[in-house]
Amino acid sequence: MLIAQLSDLHINPNGDPAYGRADTLSNLTLTLGAVKGYNPDIVVITGDISDRGEERAYRLCKSLLDKTGLPYIPLPGNHDHRPTLTRVFEDRNTPLSGPGHLCRIIAEDPLLLIGLDTVIEGEHGGGLDQERLDWLDAVLSAHAHTPACLFMHHPPFLTAIPHMDTEPFKNWECFRKLIRRHSQVIRICCGHVHRPITLDFAHTIAMVCPAVGMQIPLDFSQRAPSAFNTEPPAFMLHTYTPGWDNSPALISHVKPVELQPGQFEQTFAFIEVDLPD
Repeated sequence: MLIAQLSDLHINPNGDPAYGRADTLSNLTLTLGAVKGYNPDIVVITGDISDRGEERAYRLCKSLLDKTGLPYIPLPGNHDHRPTLTRVFEDRNTPLSGPGHLCRIIAEDPLLLIGLDTVIEGEHGGGLDQERLDWLDAVLSAHAHTPACLFMHHPPFLTAIPHMDTEPFKNWECFRKLIRRHSQVIRICCGHVHRPITLDFAHTIAMVCPAVGMQIPLDFSQRAPSAFNTEPPAFMLHTYTPGWDNSPALISHVKPVELQPGQFEQTFAFIEVDLPD
């Protein structure tokens, strides 16, 4: 099974640049071309599909996604407008966890893929209320023997990028306790931070997918501004495949996207070169 994860597209109506500078539409077009070359079984978009939650932005994004012919699932982020996202992507909806929540089961075999709605209206850090935690607990309990991978927008952990950590994930401790009770969770895949991040969380591995729209500078200083830079768009590929002992494992890769055709195509053989004394 091959899963492509895209995150933080930040599309505006008419493809207008985000924040007047980031050409998010071109980035998405190039990214989808690269993703299609891998022919994944499913594409999961972990939030911030639109920059300002506008219907025309969602429709523009949907038209590009539909043209790929790939199955995909959009999840909400803090920049999204949940009712508009639900209406535009109506054909992608599955039963929800509760009124207004877009938690869903994406797939059940060979992996249990779960999409979590971590949006809390008006808040940057996100979280999970008791209703959504109970839903997740019930789903994991009902699939106790199936390896599970969770997809969500907000990371339930500190990132060490100060301006992204100002609002903690609400109920992160309850979420961590829940994950500890369910040993079948083999990966937690997030977005929101616009950088690739990996860490241990509870008993499992948590990751942040880099962004399609724009990246955030890797700056650990307390004075680091809330800003973005010109690093290329990137996405993740999660492949569930047998290992050397035939036991399947979920292997995750980050793939940067070419901004010009052939940018990464030149290769060089690993041969010894005599260096001058």
